[in-house]
Amino acid sequence: MINAFKELKIKINTVIKLAKKEKKQIAFFIGNTKKNDKALFYITPIRQTENYVYFGVIVYDDLTAKEIAKKVDGKVNLIFVDTEKKTFKGRKFNKKNIVNTEKTIKENIKKSYLRFYKGNDLTVNAAENLIEARFKKEIRNISGKKILIFGTGNIGFKLGLRLIERGAAVYLFRRNKEKLKKICELINFIKPKGTDIKAKAIYKLKNNFKKYDVIVFTADSTETIKLQSKKIFKKEVLLVDVGKGMFDQKSLAVLNENKQLVHRLDVTPNLNTLIEETNTIKKFSNKKFKILKKGKFIFVSPGLLGSKDSLIVDDPLNPKKIYGLCDGQGDFIRLDNLEKQKIIYEVGELTKNKIKFD
Repeated sequence: MINAFKELKIKINTVIKLAKKEKKQIAFFIGNTKKNDKALFYITPIRQTENYVYFGVIVYDDLTAKEIAKKVDGKVNLIFVDTEKKTFKGRKFNKKNIVNTEKTIKENIKKSYLRFYKGNDLTVNAAENLIEARFKKEIRNISGKKILIFGTGNIGFKLGLRLIERGAAVYLFRRNKEKLKKICELINFIKPKGTDIKAKAIYKLKNNFKKYDVIVFTADSTETIKLQSKKIFKKEVLLVDVGKGMFDQKSLAVLNENKQLVHRLDVTPNLNTLIEETNTIKKFSNKKFKILKKGKFIFVSPGLLGSKDSLIVDDPLNPKKIYGLCDGQGDFIRLDNLEKQKIIYEVGELTKNKIKFD
């Protein structure tokens, strides 16, 4: 325990010096995983965005998360916490426990700005972005592509649904056939009605994957695919390893020798976006929503539902920009230019401001 926390202390000091040198702020991630490990936690590499230096830890239990939160609070500007609840087994102080990192961290952070995220959703976003990038030059992009997903847990299910919604032909495989069938049925039940294509369950692997344009591995198990031939995939297939165990060592070596790339999914671009959007989120979370009657007008803050004929404006206390005239059902009344000019004139006369209709 002492060595692990000493390493964390050294890393924090390194990041503080780097951030000062680069004139950037510091972000820190606390993620969790259901995978068991002998270590208390592991530390992720230091990375940078335009405005931040960041790194983080992956924890296996709440007690460790609590200790880490106390040590980093106030030393970093932002703390991001994985909110997904996970079950782990085998930690010596408890045979089974639910990792509720969100609650634990929130109770122990007093100084740093706290934000929450879902690690699995970041992974799904990263996988979808990678697949989209592969076909960006094609008119239909992902639509019509045949995509095989190994593993239909949280990530596999969400990714399968996303890809079906975009018109891909999605094939799903997992060892538990009963769950596989139910998951495919669920995806096909909740997918948009305008999507004719359906998710299909693969109950038996034939070690011939030439019909697939993309193969994504999201399972927890390892060495699922063992090559019996060097030519079981399309030459241009996109292979994506999310679960980090798609091939055995021999098979991976054969693929690399034949220059067939296997992508280890990188969520870094998605983490960077999450960090950099924080200032926008801060402004929104601090925003004061108001409804104010002034003269014959009712001014309403953006983000609220206004009653019929009320105006959505930039600032109800001092409006300068009008976004729309409410229809009382959550939408705007369509106005012609003459009607807009009339409202601009009347609001301008009332507020003595120069009014714009956006």
